[in-house]
Amino acid sequence: MRGKVRIWVIFSTILFVLALACSQCLTDSSKPDVRGVAYANQQTCVRCLEKLQDGLYQSAYFQNKKILTQRLDVAFGSGEKAQTYAYWQGNKLFELPLSYFRLIQNWANSPGFPVNRVNYNRAIISRCFECHASYLEKSFVQNGSISVAQEYNKASIIYGIDCQRCHGPAAEHVEYHLNNPEDKKAKFMVSYQALNREQKVNMCAVCHSGNDAELQKSTFGYKPGEKLSDYYYPSFDMSNHSPDVHGSQIQLLEMSKCYQGSVVMTCTTCHDSHKNLLKLR
Repeated sequence: MRGKVRIWVIFSTILFVLALACSQCLTDSSKPDVRGVAYANQQTCVRCLEKLQDGLYQSAYFQNKKILTQRLDVAFGSGEKAQTYAYWQGNKLFELPLSYFRLIQNWANSPGFPVNRVNYNRAIISRCFECHASYLEKSFVQNGSISVAQEYNKASIIYGIDCQRCHGPAAEHVEYHLNNPEDKKAKFMVSYQALNREQKVNMCAVCHSGNDAELQKSTFGYKPGEKLSDYYYPSFDMSNHSPDVHGSQIQLLEMSKCYQGSVVMTCTTCHDSHKNLLKLR
């Protein structure tokens, strides 16, 4: 990196023992799900497992002196292609300047970050969570004379994509099977196999169709079987944008000869939606 000033962003690993419970473990199993009474509390789906994990920090150095450091609090991305990290500052979340890219098996600037300076001030908006989490509550606060910023209720965040994002609210399902353990056929849940091909593809397209389409309403409310057009406005923009880091997987799938030559092919023909790839790199 050339210039009068050379700023190197490196990692410093600060070791400390931190007891971490599962992100959504609740001490009170009777506490209702934040999404409403139709949803099952995650305590009924996932057992708490205590983990011990070292803390990782991204630190900026100038002339061999540390000028700024922030902890990796949240990871975005499965790790199949890349992972980007964020840190909490109060109830606001900010993206860290370095991401891990699996293709090069190394760290590089997070997408869109400048190459000539360190930036720790990129706020993560709630739209990011709609495809990297299952729920959160947000509020708007004054951030200057004419601007506002988003703040989040940390206790409301359901990290990752849970069963109910793809199978619908599960409170009735859980109650039934707890009372009828001998019945092994899933009841009161949306069966993926019961959906037609368009509905199956739409389930994935909610988050895998790029980042250009304009939202009509939050996709946290999307339920399997609903029309994608009820959540996104039609896009007629044919301009040549810069490549979208989020990709346009659905559009590419629908353009493929394999898809066009089949009446049954969907995303899950090749991809296992239940495989958990998340691992802190």
